[in-house]
Amino acid sequence: MKVMNTIAAAVVGLIVGFYLAVLVFGCAPGDVPMYSADDRQGDSTPGLDEDGDFYDLASDCNDRNAAIHPGAVEVCGDGVDQDCNGSDLVCSPQETLPPDDDVDNDGYSDDVDCDDEDPNVYPGAVETCNSLDDDCDDQMDENVTVTFYRDWDVDGYGNVADTDSRLGCAGEDHEGWSEMAGDCDDTKDSVYPGAVEQCDSIDNDCDGSIDENGTSVTTWYRDADGDTYGTTSTTTSNCSQPTGYVSRSGDCDDSRATVYPGVTETSNGIDDDCDGSIDEGFTTWYRDVDGDGYGITTDTKTATSQPSGYINKYGDCADSNATIHPGAVEVTTNGVDDDCDGTIDEGTEAKVEVNYSTKNTYQLNAQVFTAASQLGNEWYETASVTSANAVSVEFTTAEYGSLADFCGVRLNVSVGNPAYDWLCEGSAIDPSVQVDIWWKGTWYDESKLKVWVANSSSGSCSAVLLVSTASQCQSSSIK
Repeated sequence: MKVMNTIAAAVVGLIVGFYLAVLVFGCAPGDVPMYSADDRQGDSTPGLDEDGDFYDLASDCNDRNAAIHPGAVEVCGDGVDQDCNGSDLVCSPQETLPPDDDVDNDGYSDDVDCDDEDPNVYPGAVETCNSLDDDCDDQMDENVTVTFYRDWDVDGYGNVADTDSRLGCAGEDHEGWSEMAGDCDDTKDSVYPGAVEQCDSIDNDCDGSIDENGTSVTTWYRDADGDTYGTTSTTTSNCSQPTGYVSRSGDCDDSRATVYPGVTETSNGIDDDCDGSIDEGFTTWYRDVDGDGYGITTDTKTATSQPSGYINKYGDCADSNATIHPGAVEVTTNGVDDDCDGTIDEGTEAKVEVNYSTKNTYQLNAQVFTAASQLGNEWYETASVTSANAVSVEFTTAEYGSLADFCGVRLNVSVGNPAYDWLCEGSAIDPSVQVDIWWKGTWYDESKLKVWVANSSSGSCSAVLLVSTASQCQSSSIK
């Protein structure tokens, strides 16, 4: 009998010892240990967190109940130390009420209110994340918690592939845990969604691509001709140099290996050194046969110094005549483009020259007209000479404009001072006088003159050159 009692006492001692171990160490055979943020590696106590409330055995006064931990809401008078401060909360003295009274005045009596001392707890209340059964449905914090993921590198993002996750209230700060998932490498705090991509062969921003647009990425330029300079029209960005690309740009002709920035410029009509100028340092020289300081564009040389017989100014339209070149004085009525501006004898519309065989005093009067009815109105140009054989007048473009639509010119010459003879007198023109008229590029002599009779009774007349056959230019007074 004594032996049996001894055996029974030993068995009871083993059972009691087992449960004491369970209470102290918080695990039983088959349990999977959990660890608090204080011991992320899970390698020793007191980091062991059996109930998953983020508090380990060192601070949790009941690690088998997730509602009991430092900071939990204390329930008064229930004999439980929910916030682990060492004592239960003493309830305020209250009047003994019938069991169906509503102590907290939340509209629900204590026979249905699961906490009739908290007006925020009653059937149908909005469940909040506070470790309480707010709506009295026998569930705590249902549908209001969020998943926290292990964040070993503490970069603010957890790894969703890590099976060690738990629920908690949104916004709570638990070191080593994060509400944000998506970390593709939870051992590097520089790797997480939205991180700045680097050229380091790592997917820093967890977007599935490596080194795309990294901070130290290089822009590479296509170098088709292999002269080590590329063109800006074809580029690529990469951390390493692609084949056929270089880091230097500025090639202005990527089809010529002899054309690139910095090469020596040559006289070839090409911008060899890509500086925007062609053959700079070289001068185009123009052949100047007549030595008038202007050359012709059909015979040129390009050189750094002036070749013999060449000049650096061009535009000569007659390189065999030194009096003809750009800027020369235009000689009117000579039928030549003296100043090489493309216009012959510009500036003079008409010119009248009268030559006598003897020297004397001569006065030439002339009138241009657009209709025969204007004849005799007035003399427009007058010129006098003394002891000379010739006298002349001009009608300039500046004063008269173009004479293209005019009929012609009327003229007369008086001889002597006082006058005693006239070119046209008594309805006849003195045949001994030489008359030359230049009209817009054409010369006319005295044989082309006609007589306009001003007054038949007095014998007054004028010589007339008609250059137009228009009807308004004709008159019976012109014979």
